[in-house]
Amino acid sequence: MSERRSAQEVFDAAYLGLATQGFAQSKSDQFGCAYRGEGGTKCGVGHLIPDDKYLYELEGLSADTPSVSAVAGLSWQTEPLAIDIQGAHDGHDVGFTVSPDQMRDRLAEVAAKHGLTIPEVSA
Repeated sequence: MSERRSAQEVFDAAYLGLATQGFAQSKSDQFGCAYRGEGGTKCGVGHLIPDDKYLYELEGLSADTPSVSAVAGLSWQTEPLAIDIQGAHDGHDVGFTVSPDQMRDRLAEVAAKHGLTIPEVSA
């Protein structure tokens, strides 16, 4: 995506994407948390990357890496938010597991930090 998104648009896309998968972590055997994981899951930033722009080579790279930032539609203003979304999803290290409740709580903290609202999740 070449069009840059606002902070609220970035957060909404990540939050709603994670909600559709029950706030399950996206993991792979090789990278731990992954933009594209097992069972079709995506991490928060992975939900910002259109399927036709996704490359396996993005795995293991931070959201503020130019190649990831470009395909995710981020700008220098929204990269810090994306890093926080990545942290809310990933946890502290490769072996760390974040439960769905923990992820929702962590995303609420990210929203508060960046002055954003949590989007309505339709049933």
